[in-house]
Amino acid sequence: CALRGHYLEFGTWYGRSFFPAYFRLRGWLRGKFYAFDSFAGLSTPLPLESEFTGGDFYAGGYCCNRASFETMCSLVGMPAGRLYIDEGSYDTTLRRHPSEYGLEPGSVSVCVIDCDLREPTVEVLRFVTPLLEPGALIYFDDWRLTRARAVVGERAAAVGWLKAKPD
Repeated sequence: CALRGHYLEFGTWYGRSFFPAYFRLRGWLRGKFYAFDSFAGLSTPLPLESEFTGGDFYAGGYCCNRASFETMCSLVGMPAGRLYIDEGSYDTTLRRHPSEYGLEPGSVSVCVIDCDLREPTVEVLRFVTPLLEPGALIYFDDWRLTRARAVVGERAAAVGWLKAKPD
C-alpha cells in the first residue's frame, strides 16, 4: 500500500515483536524504527485488568531493562541509524512534542501497541493520532486479553478513541 514512513512500537519488552517487524518491514519502510518502553514493566493495572488476566498483569510485570534491549539490538544487527529508543512512562514521555522525536504529522506508517493496559494505551493513541499517515496500520497486541471488555485494556482505550475520532 506504499506505506513508507516510520514504525512505532509501544511496549517492546525484550523485542519479541520489534525485531521480527524490523526484518519484515525494513525494505518497505524508509523511516526509523521507534521502541517506546518504560523498561520498568507495567504500570499499575486497573483491578479488572489484573483479574481478567489471572493476575498476569501487575505493576512491574513484563520488565526488560534498557541495557538488555540494547544488547538485543546489537545481537540482531539493528543499524543505529534506523533505531530510536525512548525510555520512560508514557504519561511523561509522550507529553513532549512529536518533533522532538523526529516525527511529523502523517509520518507514521505502522504503530504497534503492546501496552496491555487501558491508561498507557490512551496516552499512546493521543500521541500518535496526528502522526498517522492515511492507511496506516495500527496493531493492538492485547485486544482480547481482558476478555474484550470495553472498560479495560487496550480494547477499552481503542473503543473510546474511535468514538472520539470516528475518522
